[in-house]
Amino acid sequence: MKNKFFYQLLAVAAIIGFAACSNPEASMLHQGTFENVFDVKEGNICPAFSEDKYSVENLSAMGLRNGDRAYLRVGYVYDEYAMPTPYMNIEECYTKVPFSSMIKKRDLDKKLFNSPLKGIAPIYFFTINGQVSSEPVTYIWADDETQNVAVRYDKEYIGEFRMTLDSVRESVAFFRLYANLSPANGRIDPNTFPYEADDDQVCKILSFKMDWEMLKNELSAADMTAINEQKVLTSCISVVVEGCKVGDDGMYIPNRGYTIDKFKNPLYNGGN
Repeated sequence: MKNKFFYQLLAVAAIIGFAACSNPEASMLHQGTFENVFDVKEGNICPAFSEDKYSVENLSAMGLRNGDRAYLRVGYVYDEYAMPTPYMNIEECYTKVPFSSMIKKRDLDKKLFNSPLKGIAPIYFFTINGQVSSEPVTYIWADDETQNVAVRYDKEYIGEFRMTLDSVRESVAFFRLYANLSPANGRIDPNTFPYEADDDQVCKILSFKMDWEMLKNELSAADMTAINEQKVLTSCISVVVEGCKVGDDGMYIPNRGYTIDKFKNPLYNGGN
């Protein structure tokens, strides 16, 4: 008797399930938010570490246009049954990320750009499908055109930054980030956003374009031989943080480099 009743329940459940699937009003709703650094291309936002591209409703209203890069929180709503694509909207633009050019080491005023930072700043890399980076948060990454690093420092200062290429050894490209922190004195430091763990600090994302016609002149003959043999290079960016030692020349000595991301070598096999 119990078995007969059990099978009757199964039959009723199957009928209900079939009716729900057949019903044009059935719904499978997904909604949420995610954060990433996005490039704006052809009217879409394209997240780092992904081939995705998204159409958002308020791109112009957020002051973004083609060619921009920005750290955003994006909201989405998606009904699998009723919507061909998710409805997406930028909920917050934490900061725009302007592009800077790297410079030659001999063009750097090392005495001016000799400020220690509080440290690196965590950046979240997600898409609508979830986490895309190898770590929950990261702070240095590369693509075919730019080296990127996120830093943090006291909000009472204005931060200026320069990046140079020091050398290439085996498959590692060693870059050096230099900082000049000057008192704000009422000025506003552009393109910064609050550091969640400390209200007295701000964060800044830095994107430096790699001009290899200029950078390869910074390399020795041995460096050039080594770099021509590598299809892929690994980024290593040295950053001076508080607590670093000072050398005989009065310059801070980085205590380590941050090695995270790999990028295609434009000089592989002579650039062919």
